[in-house]
Amino acid sequence: MAVMSPSFETVLTLRLVQGIGAASTRVVATSVVRDRFSGHSMAEVMSLVIMLFMAIPVLAPGAGQLLLLAGPWESIFIAMSLAGIFTGIWVYFRLPESLPPKNRRPLTIASVFEGFRVVVKNRMAFAYGLAGMFMFASLFGFLNSAQQIYVGIFHLGPFFPVAFAAVAGLMGISSFYNSKMVRLIGMRRLSHGAVLALILSSGMLLLFSIHGAVTFWVFFPLLAIIMSCFSWAVSNMNSLSIEPLGEVARTASSAFGFIQTVGGVVIGGYIGQLFNQTIIPVVAGYLLMGIMALLCILFAENGKLFTDDILAVTE
Repeated sequence: MAVMSPSFETVLTLRLVQGIGAASTRVVATSVVRDRFSGHSMAEVMSLVIMLFMAIPVLAPGAGQLLLLAGPWESIFIAMSLAGIFTGIWVYFRLPESLPPKNRRPLTIASVFEGFRVVVKNRMAFAYGLAGMFMFASLFGFLNSAQQIYVGIFHLGPFFPVAFAAVAGLMGISSFYNSKMVRLIGMRRLSHGAVLALILSSGMLLLFSIHGAVTFWVFFPLLAIIMSCFSWAVSNMNSLSIEPLGEVARTASSAFGFIQTVGGVVIGGYIGQLFNQTIIPVVAGYLLMGIMALLCILFAENGKLFTDDILAVTE
């Protein structure tokens, strides 16, 4: 329908509908993981899912540019339609219902609100969900200023996409290795250690930037550490947030997806607006959001860090 739209406003409206449909795939993906796995196994698979979630936004602009080089703008929407048809057919034949019958809930307004009430009441799940929101806020703050930093401050010019993709690639690698390490180290130890390392590395970078101009070769390695820690933290926080909520995993996935995306965009957008031709606002955003995530973790774990990965449903 977007291909045949008579106006730009119609295209925007249809894009909104596309966004609603795309949001459902994120909810379903994490819900299926929760239905089929638990504990460390869930964290392993969730790491791979998060790795793909992070990789696609990096690859998508390049794919769109290739489509524009090969054809008109309508080719992007045609490709999206074909991808949706292919995915729908694959899901129909290859993805059976993963939710056990005993956990199925009626599709009513009362049932939906009851599911959200369960999510909000569970202290550990909700606190880890909020911690994930603050982590995403730090990421969105960087994304809002990435081009100004790479091009305006470090003068990378045409090498900006290379530097941007390199960081995204490191995030993907971190998520992949998280899936291998989580069984040995544990979700809590990995995520807690990653948040502490993110706070330390962003604090160091902030001190360097306050006391003088930071070169690209100082900024980039520390940013790589920060983003790798982000991947380790978020992969395990998502698992920890829905681990105690198996009976309402879909509602929990939807609620946390909404909280993390909307909250992250709003806070991250504010961080991006603070850009002042230096890296200080972005780095300070990483530091502050890391501290906020740490406070959420401490609230979830009753003030303790690096505890054993024993499921404790805390209300």
